Amino acid sequence: MLNPPVIIGEFSPLSPYLAIGSSASKYATELAAELGSSEEIVSITLMSIFAAAQIGSQCVISKNYRIFLSLFFVIGAPPSAGKSPIVGRFLPLLERLIRTHILLSPEEERRRIARRIIIEKSIKKISKKSSNSRSITERDKSSKEISELMKEEEECVIPCSPILGSMSIQSFVKEMSCRGGYGICIDAEGGILSELNTVPLSKLSPILRSWSNESVEDITKKKQYWVEKTFILMLAMWQVDPLLQVLLNKGFQAIGLIARLLPYLEQNIQPRTGIGSVSEESECWLAEHLESVFVRTENCKSLTGEAPIFHLSVDAQNVLMRFKEYVTRMQGFKMEFEAHQDIAGKLDVQAVRLAMTLHSMDSMNVDNLAIDGNTMTRACRLAIFFAYQAISILHRGPWEERLKEALPLIKSIAEWQSHALQRKFEAENFRRVLGFSKTKCDRLLFWMEDNKWLSCKKTKKRLLSGGSELVEEWVPIVNFQNLC
Repeated sequence: MLNPPVIIGEFSPLSPYLAIGSSASKYATELAAELGSSEEIVSITLMSIFAAAQIGSQCVISKNYRIFLSLFFVIGAPPSAGKSPIVGRFLPLLERLIRTHILLSPEEERRRIARRIIIEKSIKKISKKSSNSRSITERDKSSKEISELMKEEEECVIPCSPILGSMSIQSFVKEMSCRGGYGICIDAEGGILSELNTVPLSKLSPILRSWSNESVEDITKKKQYWVEKTFILMLAMWQVDPLLQVLLNKGFQAIGLIARLLPYLEQNIQPRTGIGSVSEESECWLAEHLESVFVRTENCKSLTGEAPIFHLSVDAQNVLMRFKEYVTRMQGFKMEFEAHQDIAGKLDVQAVRLAMTLHSMDSMNVDNLAIDGNTMTRACRLAIFFAYQAISILHRGPWEERLKEALPLIKSIAEWQSHALQRKFEAENFRRVLGFSKTKCDRLLFWMEDNKWLSCKKTKKRLLSGGSELVEEWVPIVNFQNLC
C-alpha cells in the first residue's frame, strides 16, 4: 500500500477499512482472514456493492444543486491477493437481489416477449394496409391504432440487469441505453480499464460523462442510442503493472479520467493462510442490510421515478464547507494539490458520494436519509486518502526511467550523507545545484518516499521577517551509497 502523508487535522487521510462502520469492518476483517487477503480490498468492495445497491441516488446540497451517485473504484494488487475470490463472494449476492427485485420471472418475461412480437406484427400489418388506402379517414384511423399499439409496446417493458458484463467501449452507450442509464461494472480482471488502449481518446467521452451523470449518445447512420442521464458504479481490480500503465498514461490524465478514479494500490501484501470463515452474524448483516438498501432504492424508483434523495444535516453541511475551504487552501503555492488541481477539483463531489455510501452501510434505519457530521467527516477523509493514493501513483512512473532520472539526485544525497552532521535536509539544497525544477524534484523525492528510501516531515521554519512558513524536511532511511 502506498502510504499517504502523515497529516494531523480534521481532514487527515482515512483508509477504507478505518472509514467504514463497525459491522462492515467486522465483516471485512473476517472475510480477509478467511481468504488470506487485504482488509482494505474487502472494504472497498463492500463500499462498491452498497453503492451499486443505491446507484442513482442523489444528495441535496442546496436549493439548485444536487450530487448524484456514481463512483469509479480502482484496485491494483499482485497475483494471489484475493481479487477474484472477493468479487466471487459479493457479485452473486448482488445478482440475486437484481433477479429478485428487478428482473421478471422467466414466465412473465416470455409472456412480454410474445406480446411485443404480436404488437410489432400488428403495427406492420396496419401500416401496410394504411399505405395502400387513399382514404384520409382510414389513414387517420390507422394512425390512431398504431399510436395505441406503440404505447402498449412501450409499457410492455422487459427490465435488463444493470450489471455490465464483458463489453467493448464502443458498445458502452448501447449497453447503458438498454439499462435505462444505470450501469454496474465489477470486474477482477481490469474491466473497462483493460479496454482503454484499444480506442482513441475521443471514444472515452461517454464514460467520462457517465461519471458526471450527463447524457450520452451514439448516433450512426443505422442506429441511434441516447440516454438522458447516466449513473455508473465501477470497481475494477487489476494487477499492479498493467494498472500503472493506464494510470500513468499522459493521454488519460489529460482528458480527466485519472481525476475521476478512486484508486488503491496494494503492492506489498504478504502471503497469508486463510483462517476460519465469516461468522453467521456477519453474513446475515450483509445479506439483510444490503437487501434493505436495495429494496429502498427500487421502491423509491417505483413511487417517484427517482432513486433515494439524501440530505445533509446542519453539522454535515458545515463539515462539507470546511472541507471545500481546506481543499482550496491545499491547491495553493507549494501545497500538496498545487500540481493536481484536476484531482482536487472533484474531491467535494467524491466526498458526498462516499458519504451516501457510508451512511447506507451504517444506518439500520433505511428511512433515514439524513447524513450526519461524523459520516461526512469520514467521507471527506476517505476522499483525501484516495486523492493521495492517486498523487502517489502519478509520482511513480516506470521504474527504470524514474531511477535513471533520479540518479543525479541519488548521488547528491549519497555524498551529503557521507559528510552531513544532520539527519535531515530540505529539497531546495539540492534542487538549485542540480538545476531541477520544483515539480521534478518533488516528483523524484515522493517516488523515493514510496520506495521507503526517504521519509518526509513538515516543520515550521522561522523567516528573517519574523514570520514562519511550513517546509518539507527529508530524512534518509537507507544508505544512498548502495543505490548509486
